[in-house]
Amino acid sequence: MTRTLTRLAALAGGLLLLLGGCAPDRPDAEPSEHSVGGMAILASGTSGGTDILILDGAGHETDRIETELGSWTQSLAYHPDGFFLVGMGEYIHRVDWNGEIENFNSSPMWGGIYGITAGEEGNVTVGNAEDGVTTLDDEGEEIVHYMMGGTCFMDTAPVTTGVGASIDIYGPRIVLADEDSNSLEIVAEPVGNYTGNLAIDDSGRYYAGSYWEDSSLWLVDDGEVTSLGSLAGEGLSADWILAMEGAGHSSAFVLYDGSQGSAIAEVHSDGRMDEVVAAEGEVWSDLVVF
Repeated sequence: MTRTLTRLAALAGGLLLLLGGCAPDRPDAEPSEHSVGGMAILASGTSGGTDILILDGAGHETDRIETELGSWTQSLAYHPDGFFLVGMGEYIHRVDWNGEIENFNSSPMWGGIYGITAGEEGNVTVGNAEDGVTTLDDEGEEIVHYMMGGTCFMDTAPVTTGVGASIDIYGPRIVLADEDSNSLEIVAEPVGNYTGNLAIDDSGRYYAGSYWEDSSLWLVDDGEVTSLGSLAGEGLSADWILAMEGAGHSSAFVLYDGSQGSAIAEVHSDGRMDEVVAAEGEVWSDLVVF
């Protein structure tokens, strides 16, 4: 069933172009199925759990992957080998397009999992609730754990190569992994207040969003931190930022919740903010462009 979602504005910054690429080939799919990339959203399921909702560039629902995952899902990523990763507690679950689920990481990740990012090489960057960032290979086995005490890494974002960037809400600080020294290097600190959401645009700029009952946003360009204001300040019905994702050359998508429910906006590096698409009667909690 294809269901049209409420489309609130022109998809600023070329969402149609951004989502028009091809997803990786999957051996278990017919050639005509899922051949076009799009946006995936963790959504409240029809049976009380969690589904993965697929939107095309026009904001239409083109697919819904019904899963047996519970409602306590925290993060979503898309792996270049053609499956989704969903973080829940101490485990990451692999979710195939047919809804089949299996554990991705072979052993529990102490402290809990927040943000997940899958790189182009297939390695996965995981933000840990306590003490650092972990990278896993494409089979879910740990490669290295980057320690940084007194931290809580709430989100991760993909970079061109190597380990993804991560944001620590306690700094708040954005870090990158130094793979030669097995350490985390600070990109910018402090970045806003209670900042726990992170995205990177195609130009390498970082976008950070507040986490605790706020809709403030910041831009980090070449280490310089600039306030972009807030979604609520631009007249959007936003109380809480839930997730962010790079949206192209100079913008990022922001998933938020408010008095009118879940919605996605696009924030530009010059501070412009446009609401893109809104949910109808369901709760959205994370998104990924693939």
